Amino acid sequence: MDIPNINFPDTIEIIEKKAPTDESIKLLNEFEEKARKNIIAKVQVNDNTLNGITIAYTNHHATASTIGKIYFKFSINGQEFNFEQDFDVYKFSGEKEKELYSYIHDEFKSKVANTIIFLMAKDIIEQIKKM
Repeated sequence: MDIPNINFPDTIEIIEKKAPTDESIKLLNEFEEKARKNIIAKVQVNDNTLNGITIAYTNHHATASTIGKIYFKFSINGQEFNFEQDFDVYKFSGEKEKELYSYIHDEFKSKVANTIIFLMAKDIIEQIKKM
């Protein structure tokens, strides 16, 4: 009976695959966080612009009119928005700058903030769709 000649290699390479350790996962998360921060730091946002104008007026031809209008027109990166708000002219006449400031602030802050957040959300949704 002939025994076949089998050649065995001198060395055998064994690849051991281990499950990730808590330390390696922590290190990976740190690298990913540093990469995200680096990307955010390098993004240029100087092309974003907000321009606007406000106009306040009342109808002086209507003798009993005490209602004025404040118009706020602004654009963000070329997209235009308009808001208007009625106000009582006599309520804010004279030395009532703080009260008028508070009124304008209260009436327009949520409108402007909601507009900016809408534009941000729209951009985020577009980015997620590309993932």
